[in-house]
Amino acid sequence: MASGKVLEKLRQLYGKVEADVKRWTTLQEEALSLLRTTANVLARLPALEDAGSYGTLAPLPGLPRLLLAKQLVALDELIAQLQEFLDGMQASWGAG
Repeated sequence: MASGKVLEKLRQLYGKVEADVKRWTTLQEEALSLLRTTANVLARLPALEDAGSYGTLAPLPGLPRLLLAKQLVALDELIAQLQEFLDGMQASWGAG
């Protein structure tokens, strides 16, 4: 019967769409995690630049500069990860 073939084709299409939705949800969760981490690093930068934020640790030589440098390196790495992620998503969805 032709209706049986149509029904089977619809089931296949539904399965493909369902798999795509699951993949998209996973990718979206990964992207949000990277964005949240990036936002957290950005939110810390003003406090790291403020000498008053260090309290009793302020007299330690070079500590503010060291901590700020580490956060900037982390931020740079996160931005690179986001770029890789976006490039991968674009390639994945563009090819599909």
